[in-house]
Amino acid sequence: MKKIIILMVLVFCALCIHRAKGQETQKNVEDYFLIMPSNYWDLNEQVFSDKQKMLMIDEKDIKNGWLKFSGKDASNVWEGWGEFVIFKKPDKSYMMAVTILSCGPECSQTIKFYELNNQNWKEVTLDVFQPLTTQALSAKYKALVGTDDFADNPPVIYVLPRYGTTINVVTQEDITGHKIILASYSYVNGKFLLKN
Repeated sequence: MKKIIILMVLVFCALCIHRAKGQETQKNVEDYFLIMPSNYWDLNEQVFSDKQKMLMIDEKDIKNGWLKFSGKDASNVWEGWGEFVIFKKPDKSYMMAVTILSCGPECSQTIKFYELNNQNWKEVTLDVFQPLTTQALSAKYKALVGTDDFADNPPVIYVLPRYGTTINVVTQEDITGHKIILASYSYVNGKFLLKN
């Protein structure tokens, strides 16, 4: 009986050690944010240290794989903000999405998607996402708002999801005076498909 108890304790300890090792290697959104080279962020090839990146984080939701960051501590380089989100792919690996909104004198946004394979970053934006054209955005805007100063080229932001997996395209409220969802993308089998 004593041998069985000792064996059970040893098995339990081995399982705990194995589980702890597995948790150590599993990365969260903040880990991916820190290891992703910042020169991929469309900020004029600017490189930020891990310490600078940590100071840039405004809000994070580790459980949902989302964080928001800004250039508040790098205003001489970048005025704006961004979102960083991880999406689980069908093969259980992860894809990272990053948006950067830069302002001065006008605001513009980029949205890109990346995968990390064996410490090599690969941009996969063209494989997984197709942004709307100005004409398509204009048509959607006119259908919902009508014709105004912004109808031909509505200022929009692609909003990465904090909850769920849907990316929304919304009008910039600071500019247009109203926040309207013009389009949404569903995450299906590792790609973002425009909802009708």
